[in-house]
Amino acid sequence: MRFIFSSVILVLGCTVLAGCSSENESTGSNDSVAVQLVSADPACASQRAEVPRSAAVSRTIVAEGAQVARTETTGPYVAYTVSTHDTTLYLSFAPTLPASFSTAEARAALDYAYVSYDYAQPREYGGSLTFLSSSELLALSDFERFEVVDGALNFRLVRSSADHYSKLLSSYDDDESNDPVDPETCTGGGDIQGLCACEFTGPPITVTLEGSFRE
Repeated sequence: MRFIFSSVILVLGCTVLAGCSSENESTGSNDSVAVQLVSADPACASQRAEVPRSAAVSRTIVAEGAQVARTETTGPYVAYTVSTHDTTLYLSFAPTLPASFSTAEARAALDYAYVSYDYAQPREYGGSLTFLSSSELLALSDFERFEVVDGALNFRLVRSSADHYSKLLSSYDDDESNDPVDPETCTGGGDIQGLCACEFTGPPITVTLEGSFRE
């Protein structure tokens, strides 16, 4: 069986292990627990955040909602980027990976991967917490599943966050809920007003990302 990676549309489904719904994630509930603000930045003084009481979230990708793109360059790699409203999965392969490939070819050609995941906060808190960042590079061995089945690449990845998380405040993105109260005090130690990050501490969060991509 061989697989052709093409541009498709994805939607990110949400469940929280040990009980949660999308409504709980957007409004807050007894399934959540507050985390402690540790940033001394004045722009962060009024910020609040919460995480799942279960300390675990699960995401399933199905064929509706954001694009998957193959990037071929003159350099020594072929890359696929999967982007949704809160998750980015990046896969870098050797340039020998064909557009149509088998499980063996995909596994042999995978060089590295990374995933970033932002956990949306209740409306009254705004913004999102970054549980997983692109700074951690992953190998094939980090995937619990990575195989082509019936024309689709199936994957499963389980990662844990650190015991601290970052909440971005920005006057420049499309998310009005994370706008800083006072852009002049929000500089992140730099010189760009209206852009800074607030740090929180809490329990490590286990994030499970799984799904498949079909032609």
